[in-house]
Amino acid sequence: MAIANSSSCQGQGAQLCHDVANGKYDGNLNALGSYLATFGNVKYIFRADYEVSGNLHANTNPTEFDESTWDLTAYPEAFAHVRNIMSSKISDIEFIYHPVRGEAQLLYPGDDVVDYQGFSIFNNDVCLPVGTTSNCDGSVLDPNVLKDIQFATKPKWVAESSVQPPASDATDDFITYLTRVKNMIEQYDFAGWTYINSNWPIHGWPSDTWGDSRIETNSPIKDWYESNIVGDSRYIFA
Repeated sequence: MAIANSSSCQGQGAQLCHDVANGKYDGNLNALGSYLATFGNVKYIFRADYEVSGNLHANTNPTEFDESTWDLTAYPEAFAHVRNIMSSKISDIEFIYHPVRGEAQLLYPGDDVVDYQGFSIFNNDVCLPVGTTSNCDGSVLDPNVLKDIQFATKPKWVAESSVQPPASDATDDFITYLTRVKNMIEQYDFAGWTYINSNWPIHGWPSDTWGDSRIETNSPIKDWYESNIVGDSRYIFA
């Protein structure tokens, strides 16, 4: 399985999404679809952009984020258009709608074009601090994540996840993060889990909010992973 990502709408709001929907980038999309189709034995799970939000995908104010100007039709139209083109090129492909926390309902493209609803699950999403900031203290799941889970009508997928500092710096807290994500997946019957297993700072990410999330470099964490994930028949690796 391969997971492809299209970020054609991000950063320029509703107008760029309308451009996508109206065919401005069809040449690029057709070229991408034709290339991916050359790998005939691959099943694709395709995100038509990621962490979709009103500010980045619906805004029409050219100078600032302004909720009063949001065009809520632009992104759903772009999503459907991207799906049509990619599906015409690739026989084995499904599509993820991946909103930011708490905004799943805002720009939902519709059950007829969405195959999975995606979630970002980092520290704050499971009520652990990031650097010096925290939310939902005393709980194990952010209320806005739960709101989006309850909204979902299609299978749910953790489209991005990774432990962050300070939890990434302490074995027990690292395992707490993994345990909370695993418990959420099992309680709410998620279909997939994508974990970013990386030493983020060496790739230029700021070390105060991004740390070493690699599982294999810490023996107790690796042991937990092998026992609770590899050893659990629920999890099939792609």
